[in-house]
Amino acid sequence: MRKLKLSSEDMVKSAKARIEEVETADAIALAGRPDVVFVDLRDIRERKHSGFIPGSFHCPRGMLEFWVDPESPYFKEIFLPRTNASSSIVPPDGGRHLLWPP
Repeated sequence: MRKLKLSSEDMVKSAKARIEEVETADAIALAGRPDVVFVDLRDIRERKHSGFIPGSFHCPRGMLEFWVDPESPYFKEIFLPRTNASSSIVPPDGGRHLLWPP
């Protein structure tokens, strides 16, 4: 079997080197700021059952790569880079948030 050039572990390490992980309490403190966008990757049923952050943007996990790629026909403008702005992803497990400068 042919090996991948980058393992999933290498990909995660590379991604984590470019983001800041934010604890839930810190993310709550960021809510409502105009320079912060929360992106919720959870399934729509989980959002309906558990609730969601007011003003958050829902992006089903399976669509993330398509919606963030400007070359994709599914691209969403909310993922355009903004000056002095940050975005936060609510991961499907509801755990720590990921903060990145878009």
